[in-house]
Amino acid sequence: MRANWYSWLGLELAKRGVTVSMPWGGMPEPDKCRERVWKAFVRNDMLKGVSGEEEENVVVVGHSTGGDLALRLAEELKLRGLVICSAGQLSEELRDEMSEEESKDIGYYDRPWEWAKIKGNTQWIVHVHSKDDDVVPVTEAKIFQGSLQTEYTELDGHGHLLMGEFPLLLSKILCKLGFNRCAPK
Repeated sequence: MRANWYSWLGLELAKRGVTVSMPWGGMPEPDKCRERVWKAFVRNDMLKGVSGEEEENVVVVGHSTGGDLALRLAEELKLRGLVICSAGQLSEELRDEMSEEESKDIGYYDRPWEWAKIKGNTQWIVHVHSKDDDVVPVTEAKIFQGSLQTEYTELDGHGHLLMGEFPLLLSKILCKLGFNRCAPK
């Protein structure tokens, strides 16, 4: 779990007194990203003991397929907020490389998104994508943005958002949590 900005973000939030539950050892089966496996892991391990009113204080942060997982969780759970980065259906080239069985096994895209439930179950949604993402096309991000009216930030030159640190995202989360003033949109 030392790749990308995930650990950095978790540590930065923890430094500010935010309780952080994240997969420090990594997600199970990271090469498969299956919804049923990841959802069970989040519910049974990361959110263990959290229920009812406590869920309404949870912010789920997800990158790539983790963003899709965050959205599927928000269809079922009342959450304080969602942070989705580089989320959406894979590029056509990557989908073409998968077998039909692999594609169905992933799970996230085999049914329509429940936009009204996601919006109704979250107080806010921060959404970041880069124009030059070669894994999840920006057109996918715009579908999410249009359907959810997310607080959308489109970057340029950051690809699939795999940088080691992500100060912009930290700032946006801290703003939503009331730790600092929000920059104008």
